[in-house]
Amino acid sequence: MELQKRSLHMETPRLHASKQVVLEDNVIIPDTNKDADKLLLDRGKITIEEVSSFEDAVTVKGKLHFKALYLTEGNRDGIPVSQMEGSIPFEEKLQMEGLRAGEHVHVKAVLEELGISLINSRKLSVRAIMVFHAVREEVMEEDIPVALSGDEQVEYRRRSVEMATLAMKNQDIFPIKEEIEIPGSFPNIRSMVYWDAEPVNLDFRILDDKIAVQGELKVFCMYAGDGEKEELYHYETAVPFSGSVECPGCREGMIPVIEYEVENGELSIRPDYDGEERILFADLGIRIFYCIYEEENVEMIGDVYGVSNEVEESSKPITFRRLLARANGKCKVSGHFKAGQEGAGIYRVIHTTGDLILDEQEETENGIRLSGQIKLRILYEDSNEDKRFGVIRGEVPFEYLLEAEGMMPGTISFVQPQMEQIAVSVIDTDEVDVKCVILFRGDLFAAWEEQVAEQIRVNVSQGTSSMEMQLNPENLGKVYVNISSKEGMIHAQLAASNEAVRAALETQVADLRQNLNQAGVKVDAIEVTVASHEFEKNLEQNQENEKQQGERQQEQSGGRRRNLNLSSLDGLSGLMTEEETLAAQMMRENGNSMDVTA
Repeated sequence: MELQKRSLHMETPRLHASKQVVLEDNVIIPDTNKDADKLLLDRGKITIEEVSSFEDAVTVKGKLHFKALYLTEGNRDGIPVSQMEGSIPFEEKLQMEGLRAGEHVHVKAVLEELGISLINSRKLSVRAIMVFHAVREEVMEEDIPVALSGDEQVEYRRRSVEMATLAMKNQDIFPIKEEIEIPGSFPNIRSMVYWDAEPVNLDFRILDDKIAVQGELKVFCMYAGDGEKEELYHYETAVPFSGSVECPGCREGMIPVIEYEVENGELSIRPDYDGEERILFADLGIRIFYCIYEEENVEMIGDVYGVSNEVEESSKPITFRRLLARANGKCKVSGHFKAGQEGAGIYRVIHTTGDLILDEQEETENGIRLSGQIKLRILYEDSNEDKRFGVIRGEVPFEYLLEAEGMMPGTISFVQPQMEQIAVSVIDTDEVDVKCVILFRGDLFAAWEEQVAEQIRVNVSQGTSSMEMQLNPENLGKVYVNISSKEGMIHAQLAASNEAVRAALETQVADLRQNLNQAGVKVDAIEVTVASHEFEKNLEQNQENEKQQGERQQEQSGGRRRNLNLSSLDGLSGLMTEEETLAAQMMRENGNSMDVTA
């Protein structure tokens, strides 16, 4: 009996670990920068450079990149702001009990909080709260039983299982390279003072052999204009982009689960066709982590049972996944904020950034409950000419239920939130109104464990048969035969009435074993002895038991007694037990003749 199997790729989350880390350092402002008077904006990004796994632990190495925009000290004419950039290295160890050395671990870093403050005009204090999420996920090739083959009489039931199998898993970088020409109403660019660029409204679609990517690149810059008088200008825009990354083997209709991180980028200045510095060239990348699933119904073997023999089944646990829902939703939140600076007057808002922090994600019977906050930084131009710029910092909390039907215990959810829109309006000289739209996309999978047949074995009925044979001529005496069958192997005991017959039988044992093996009968051992009283007693007891059993069978089937001759065994199929037939074959192969009553 052989199980026919189909190999499927399954992904099973095995280990999870999280760790919050506080990173603090003091940074000296370079000599090329002007003295700092007041901090305005700060941005940070975590770059993971190396992940190493060991026994029960994983080590993460990387850098915190930051940049800060600040008002310069004592410079009210010309350019009143300056930008400072830097990086702080880190190395952290996360405990993951059960992890083995060399195993692949995916680590995601979230910058929950970044605080940059002035110690003095030449030194900054940088404090960051980082959270590392480490996941070891095994991609295994599981063998699923789909059919049985063999001659044994075995019945089985098939059942259809709807599942999502893993088609591929990988990561790639989608490059964004966009040229942006500043409007004609703006002067040429002399030098870049501060810039910020981030992709928004990202969308991913599965096509044949590729993943299509589209979105918008939001760009903000402050620069010194190229004129007789050094003046500061700022420009903000959003440009669409699209493209794809290669994904051999994927097809339309497959289910993508995609996470992404924005890589460090650069905004540089390039000349236009006339040689004037009017082109902003954005060069950054999106690192895409993707798992592509395929939905299918797999016909699996369920219950297995033998018709005439016992069936022994060994199994193993396998965790299956099935797509429950692909949910989308939008959450609208708002808030009011004051400038927080006495005497401040908001002339106009220049630039707004919002960092989306997802604090909690809980699976409920109605969907996924999400909560977190948006950390806002609003750069504005002050109506007070002496101050020129100010900043409003605030937080907008949110809570949202991403509805999904069919939620069940053990649901695995992948949710990727992103800011879709931030709108700021001035409602008073020192107060602003903020409206935000958050887009949630979630993929929900049911996960369950089943015992799946790994091996099936049919146990052929085992038994023992004994026979008493009268040799011809009668003076040779009798031969007692005891044959047992176990796991397809035959063990035979022959006991002669006297030493002469034993010796004659023993000379034929080798040929007998060979003839039986050629006939397809597997022989474990053949023993030839002289019959003892104990042997005859056991034989008689076995014969009595078999006689009683045979009588019961005859009563049930209406059978009758027959006289059998060894010379005509071929025509007696079905009239003797397997062991009796083997015994008769052994005697015939050995050159003896007899009449036996069965």
